[in-house]
Amino acid sequence: MGKVGSSTMPQKRNPMICENIYANVRLIKNQANLGFEAMLQEHERDMSFWQTEWLYLPQMCLLLSCTIKMMQRVMGQMIVHKDNIEHNLNLTNGLIVSERVILDLGRYIGRQNAHEVIYEDAMAAFINRRNFFDVLKQDSRVTKDVDEATLKEMLDPHKYIGACVQMVDAVVQKWQN
Repeated sequence: MGKVGSSTMPQKRNPMICENIYANVRLIKNQANLGFEAMLQEHERDMSFWQTEWLYLPQMCLLLSCTIKMMQRVMGQMIVHKDNIEHNLNLTNGLIVSERVILDLGRYIGRQNAHEVIYEDAMAAFINRRNFFDVLKQDSRVTKDVDEATLKEMLDPHKYIGACVQMVDAVVQKWQN
């Protein structure tokens, strides 16, 4: 509330603060290049590098501080519409978690075979506008090894986050060292 998104479309929400955050990050990133250039020095460290640092380092710190404050504001005011998320998860009639089905089914019939089976079933579901679960439960190549309850669990988008845990762990590990 209180933000005007457009002079002709009052419902529009322009992400101006996010655009500003992105602009600041680009400026910070480009100023970091000056730091790399300042590392290349001949013989004794002369004053030309100090003068460069006196200019870009305070600017970077101020921009970063401002950017962090803007991000805190964005995160503090973010509105999450869980019903929209749920709706969007179901737009593909289950196809959104086809990766999990391939990986889980691959344990029984091999990764490449699972890919071929799930590709065919996914295309059939998409082309015929059918629920992916309905197509899979009619495919004997799938139901030979996976029961209906397991198949439902495989297709639950709330229970599959792919490699997110490993990715977060890798970032945390990198920054702890």
